[in-house]
This record gives sequence, structure tokens and C-alpha cells, in this order.
Amino acid sequence: MAKSRPSRRRIKTDPELKRQLDAARDSGDSIEAVLMLRESTKKSWNPDVATREAMQRVEDEVGLAPDVVNVLGNLGMVVVSAQEPFVRELLTQPEFSAAVANSIAEPDDADESTQRTTKHAT
Repeated sequence: MAKSRPSRRRIKTDPELKRQLDAARDSGDSIEAVLMLRESTKKSWNPDVATREAMQRVEDEVGLAPDVVNVLGNLGMVVVSAQEPFVRELLTQPEFSAAVANSIAEPDDADESTQRTTKHAT
């Protein structure tokens, strides 16, 4: 019997992450995102296992692997760095409830056309 595919609803995503995904669509650049794990009511739920399963499904779907995955199980968060198609597909996985960009582009005081990056978490 074949495994049923999880539903493909999108999770809550902050506007900065959406902007970064759109900007990276054609560049192939990696994007860093922080995803909040959706808690399970099962006693045996393990954030590491849930994350590994989601990452494998996405890798199988898009044919790309993440650059970095850091599970912060006690905080219920996962930090991931990956190319745009991987992150975009990750946003449809049922293990996650919300996502934010791990870095924010801010205008530089000296030159507004130059962008600097502020990291949130790693």
C-alpha cells in the first residue's frame, strides 16, 4: 500500500521570507528560514524525527537537499538554509506551523542602495 501524501496547505509565512523567496527564485541563492514546529498530541512525538521526515519528503519532491538544518527541539524550532525550491516546498509540510526569515535586509545608513543582513538565529 502506498503512503498517502500529506496535505499541501501553506503555513503562516512572514512577508520578509516571502520577499526573499521571490528574489531568490532565479538566482539559485540559498535562503535561511526559521520554522516553528507544529506540536503533536502523540506522546512519542520527537522533533528530530518529525523534522527528518519532512526534510526527506521535500528532498524527494524537489530533488535538492538543504545546506544546513538545525533542530532546536526544546524551542520547537528548526533553522534551515536551502535553495528557494526546497524552502518553498518546506512551507507546505504539516510538521510546521509558521516560518520567518532568518535574516533581514536593511538599508545601510551610508548608502541606501547597499543592503546588510541581520541574522536572527542559527
